[in-house]
Amino acid sequence: MGGLFSSQQNKQQRNSFSSAQSAPHRPSSSAQLVSSHTTSFYEDPTNVQSHQHAASQRQKLLEEKMRLQSKENARLPFVLPVSCRPLNKAVLRQPLAVNWVPMTINSAFVRMEVEQDAQEYKTVKNLFKATTKKEFNVIQIERVQNPYLLGCYLLKKNEMECMSGNYVREMYLFHGTKQSNVNSICENNFDWRLHGGSTGNRFGQGVSFSPISYYASHYSDKNSAVKIMFLARVLILNITQGHGGMIIPPLISQTYNHNNTLRYDTSQKENGHVIVKFSDSEYYPEYLIYYAVEPVVRGNRRHDIYDEY
Repeated sequence: MGGLFSSQQNKQQRNSFSSAQSAPHRPSSSAQLVSSHTTSFYEDPTNVQSHQHAASQRQKLLEEKMRLQSKENARLPFVLPVSCRPLNKAVLRQPLAVNWVPMTINSAFVRMEVEQDAQEYKTVKNLFKATTKKEFNVIQIERVQNPYLLGCYLLKKNEMECMSGNYVREMYLFHGTKQSNVNSICENNFDWRLHGGSTGNRFGQGVSFSPISYYASHYSDKNSAVKIMFLARVLILNITQGHGGMIIPPLISQTYNHNNTLRYDTSQKENGHVIVKFSDSEYYPEYLIYYAVEPVVRGNRRHDIYDEY
């Protein structure tokens, strides 16, 4: 991928950026569409009760969202629309923003609901359902549109590709969080110092993700009827095993690092269920998944699915 900015900006800053040609984006294996061969009880089109429950949850969610948005708009000063800013115009021309809608509100970001019949919705839902329990019912999916954060992410990707000879893994990973953290993450990106806790730093003092949506769900609001989880794009170059005392990853062995200046950029749990990132802009919160958890009835007892964790 060439420089992020337009050709006119390249002429003005010839010595600041170099042109490079990269291969088209190829999602990692974890980002492939996963087809389910079984239909869960809650997705059965003949199950009227399930559809009524999902519609009711979606309506409550929409009403609450509209109330909060109205309150937020009332206190915001007028600013230039996001899409009118030169940097953001350049970002909006990137392939990752191909599905974005025009941004004309007075905010640094916007959360747009993805239509349920869109391929984009089906892809995200299938990624979520592939690694979770059948009792997890997707209510709504939103796309996070933040030109500044996406621009930083794309520049970081260019930098890592230059360091690695044009090779960097780009993965879709899940991040569960509390609803009170959502707007802060959408505007400022993930920050473990603001949104994390001691339970989330067992494999490094950074931002934790998981390739398994069920694992990430344990960091969402446990007592909330509708829970929230992010699906993020994450860049990975060199990975090492993490531990709670890791503030920054260690230097890479001199066998592969003759100048002894390169560090691992990622740590993980031994089984790969937790992936920790330490540097800003190596991740982008692309989607927000709203879901509900239906208790499992076993005998005469309603069994909380989280009891199995």
